[in-house]
Amino acid sequence: LPMNSAFAFVPRLSSQDVLQALSRGTSMAAEGHPFDLGKYVVAAESNGIDVRKGSVVDAVVLRTPYERLEYRAYRAAYQGHDMTKEQARRLAQRFGAEVQLVIFAHSPRPGIGERDFLQKFSHATLLLKQGRTLSPVSAGRAGLAEDFFAVKGEGRQILWLGSVSYTFKIPPSLLNGHTAECVFSFLDSAGHQHSYHVNLKNFY
Repeated sequence: LPMNSAFAFVPRLSSQDVLQALSRGTSMAAEGHPFDLGKYVVAAESNGIDVRKGSVVDAVVLRTPYERLEYRAYRAAYQGHDMTKEQARRLAQRFGAEVQLVIFAHSPRPGIGERDFLQKFSHATLLLKQGRTLSPVSAGRAGLAEDFFAVKGEGRQILWLGSVSYTFKIPPSLLNGHTAECVFSFLDSAGHQHSYHVNLKNFY
């Protein structure tokens, strides 16, 4: 983690943060390590292999400006095009004051009719402890593929999988030292509501 962090969300990265994220991401790729998302996991509902019948959500991950920059540096290095300091600074400015919440999920049922299951996620909000509800400024879907899952009581099934991401702009009131506790809620493709408590002070 950055030298000046004690696990507390930093919406706008310092020059030192930018250089460290760039260095860590590039080094991870150069050393052949997979990108480590572990410290940014909000909830893990399954191990990605064994799932309950009718379930949808596998995990929820918080992506901070620091993590997003670190990952972009990692991806660039992995592809053989190391990110420059200037590129890193521009990305840090773009990511500032935003957080992304990413839902890794699988379809509740097999079959071609479930191929669009990621499109059915909806009603994502971020409820701040002050009572203010944020709507996402953007949403994205990625990684649609098929794979085998061990469905409890059903055996092995081929299900669709992928991710849905929601980006939220953090308001100035939260940046000025107010509580960083919030609740992320959404409806999954089966219409089930999910809510997860997130304390931004537990993430960098």
